[in-house]
This record gives sequence, structure tokens and C-alpha cells, in this order.
Amino acid sequence: MEMMINPMDVYNWSYAVAKTIIHSSGGWAALRRLYYDIRHEDDPNTFLEVLARNIADLRFSGIDVAVKKELLNITSTDFRSIKAAILTGISAAFPPAERGAEVKQDE
Repeated sequence: MEMMINPMDVYNWSYAVAKTIIHSSGGWAALRRLYYDIRHEDDPNTFLEVLARNIADLRFSGIDVAVKKELLNITSTDFRSIKAAILTGISAAFPPAERGAEVKQDE
């Protein structure tokens, strides 16, 4: 029997990763790049590949983040809710009052 991935756990992981990225050098731009790179992926395998590649790039640049290993067991049934949890966690990490100012600085 396959284990279901809890979307709330994935949201919490995603939010924590996003906060870690934000607090690093160049974090706003890196987080925005991660968000835009994964949001259009509609195939579970491609989504995981792009997510893993982005997380690996962040690790290689010195940011202490990692992919939640349970994500490697995503099924097509779980995919939409897991993707939504990841994107929601990332977007929730952007404080509304600071978001506009930080984005303008990065551009």
C-alpha cells in the first residue's frame, strides 16, 4: 500500500525552505526563480526533476535546503495537492508589505 503524503507537511516544508532562501544572499531572486520554474510543470516527474535541480543549485551556492524525501513518492493522484502545497508555502513566505519593495530591488 502506498503511503499518502500529507499536503500540510509539504506546505510546512515548502514554507521553511522559502524562508531559508529569503534570508540568504540573493534570496528573493532565487526564490522567485524557483517559484516560476516549478509552477508551470504539469507532469509529476518533470516537476520533481525541476524542483530537485533548483534545490541542488541552491545547495551548491551555499544555502542549506534539501528536497523532502517523501516527495520522491508522489503519485499522479497526489500530484495536484502536493504541487499546490509547495507553491502556496513558497508564496506565503513572501510578506505582503515587503514583497513589492524587495522585488523592485531585485529587478
